Amino acid sequence: TSPPLQVVALDSCPARTDAEVVDMIQRNAVALRDHPKFAQAVLVVIVECNMGYTIADRVRGMLSRPDMRPILILSRDPGKKGRAGIWTGETEKTLYATALERILANNALARAETLVSPPSADPQRAERHWDELLKQLATFRRIVHQPTDEAFQKFRVTLPGKGGGAKDDLVLALQMALFWGDDVRRDPMFLTMAEQAHWQLV
Repeated sequence: TSPPLQVVALDSCPARTDAEVVDMIQRNAVALRDHPKFAQAVLVVIVECNMGYTIADRVRGMLSRPDMRPILILSRDPGKKGRAGIWTGETEKTLYATALERILANNALARAETLVSPPSADPQRAERHWDELLKQLATFRRIVHQPTDEAFQKFRVTLPGKGGGAKDDLVLALQMALFWGDDVRRDPMFLTMAEQAHWQLV
């Protein structure tokens, strides 16, 4: 059997500006690249761009530098303009949830013994975020609503993770990582990087 997928780092912070979001992504990407286990890994960066492509473009500009390579800033631009970032609609949310359900059902998710954090971060910060992720996983649900239109009998599916003060940022990030992490294995740019690194993909 294949080894379980591992969560090796996670972070979350309330960001009021695009610059704060980009800075958080950069700090964590650099921390992973500086770790001996991930010094030669292909880093795949997935940035949701539902509120615009500015942050994803800034992240691509910030991380597309020699000391961060090999790195792939994922682009799934529905406008076919090659912009960095991922658009998340209702269809994508359903696919994300399905990816998470499959992984959990197969007991295929684990966490690294030590979570990677930026050097300046509180050592317990990542551990607190791990505990928060477990809480979010426990409250995340897929709800199928009965059709209200008798003619078309169309069921509506909602994936509530918020409400009552609850958050869903970490569980959504995990779902995106699982779904796009599988999808990227068929990405031509990723396959080229893997070939150059002499990986054997299974």
